[in-house]
Amino acid sequence: GTPMAEEIQILREFRDEYLLTNPLGQTLVNFYYEVSPPIAEFITEHPSLKPIVRAVLLPTVAVSTLAVNTTAAQKAAMVGPLVLVLVGGVAVWATRRRNRGPAHN
Repeated sequence: GTPMAEEIQILREFRDEYLLTNPLGQTLVNFYYEVSPPIAEFITEHPSLKPIVRAVLLPTVAVSTLAVNTTAAQKAAMVGPLVLVLVGGVAVWATRRRNRGPAHN
């Protein structure tokens, strides 16, 4: 019945399909279940924080939505260019660092 029911369902699907399927994800989920109740209580006591929390969570919901609602080919089409940009950025950084010479190391 919450206004964010669809987003909550997406986050649950992401948890079940991606996080609970590996040890690191399981650790993250366990940590979340440990720390979230006091945080949720604090937010309940300070309703003015709700819009801020929703805004902060938007990127997580967006990434989870893409992960849950896209095919493997669509994921590859999105991740491929990101990897190229990352590799290009690292290459530029390494080249600039190398060209500075030993005096700057």
